[in-house]
Amino acid sequence: RTENGSQMSLLMLQRGREIFDALTSRGFITDWREPDVIRLAPAPLYNTYSEVWRWYDTILQTIQKDISS
Repeated sequence: RTENGSQMSLLMLQRGREIFDALTSRGFITDWREPDVIRLAPAPLYNTYSEVWRWYDTILQTIQKDISS
């Protein structure tokens, strides 16, 4: 049993602000915390499985973009 909300913090050791901006430009609502944290809340009450999958796919593509170049 949990009484707290769902919130995830991602420590971005590289390109954090760029990844945050890419997520924002694609319509995701996240929060940037200086110097290097992206926060999001994938709560099942508000988000569908498809929305969470789309977020995952977007962040993965953004990260891989730099790797494959």
